[in-house]
Amino acid sequence: CASRVWQEEVLAEFQKAVEGLKKDHEALVKKEKIIDGALKSTEQEIQQFQTFKQQRLNELHVVITLKMHQVKCLVGGKLPPDLSHTIVFTNQGLRRLRERIDELKDEKEELKRNQKQLKREHVQLQKGKKVKEERLKELEA
Repeated sequence: CASRVWQEEVLAEFQKAVEGLKKDHEALVKKEKIIDGALKSTEQEIQQFQTFKQQRLNELHVVITLKMHQVKCLVGGKLPPDLSHTIVFTNQGLRRLRERIDELKDEKEELKRNQKQLKREHVQLQKGKKVKEERLKELEA
């Protein structure tokens, strides 16, 4: 009987310890959720600040010195009187833009060809569908 009482006391102590550990675990989970929320909030604030900072940097006026042979005007071949609304590119950047324009033209032509082919297939499928529907009506009658 004494060993039974002793076992029950040990069991009760273990259960109390388990309950204590569960409470500690729940408290830690709550703290983790709070910290995660604060972390997300802080990351959002950092991203907003970085965006704001980049926007402000984009507003800065930059003065650069160019030699006349470095300036090319794409409209009319003449230098406009006001260059305040111009964009500065490297020759390589301008070349890449022109190549991209050519790539997009090619892609557009390919898409047009694909669209025509799909239209042809669609018409053929519609005709086939119509023939089969007529055949089905004949079989049902």
